[in-house]
Amino acid sequence: MNFGRFAENIIKALSRIKPFKASDIIKFSEKMPNAEKYRKVRNVLSSTIVIFSYKILDVCENDENVLEEIFSKNYEEHIKLSVDIFNIKERDARAVCSIITASDHLLGVKSEIIEYSPTRCIRRIKECPIYLKSKEMGKKDEEILRLCEIIMKSLCVSVAKHVNPNLRYKYTKWLAKGDPYCEEIIELKS
Repeated sequence: MNFGRFAENIIKALSRIKPFKASDIIKFSEKMPNAEKYRKVRNVLSSTIVIFSYKILDVCENDENVLEEIFSKNYEEHIKLSVDIFNIKERDARAVCSIITASDHLLGVKSEIIEYSPTRCIRRIKECPIYLKSKEMGKKDEEILRLCEIIMKSLCVSVAKHVNPNLRYKYTKWLAKGDPYCEEIIELKS
């Protein structure tokens, strides 16, 4: 049996037993094992994303639209699937923060939630494998920032489309700009 299908069936079964609140997704993802083999898997995932992204930009002669479209499609599927599978009823800032935080745990992103309310969430990313892998590849901060902005723009569009069109997703600090962490703010526009 395909492991991905097996895992999907387990998650679907769990979602039928009890609807998840947005905050439950974070708790669920925090239970992911941190054993060495899982760290290796996370390392491969983040390396693949980084290498793939820079290669696409290179092959497409730095046409950001191509990479943006790829990330947008990926995020659309991921966010829609997360909302459906976990039966998330909330359509607020907490729902988005929870989905993104749980996804980031799978990649090994280390973050801290500073504010968590229905109208506004603030999260600080202190360790990002995308940033670290880009640095290892010898990428300059400007190149890394550009990739991060493409990823975040794609995420913003998907969030609005599948969770709530009145939500805004922005970054106020970036590791690639020399800040000690990336800071993201998810809020309902007024």
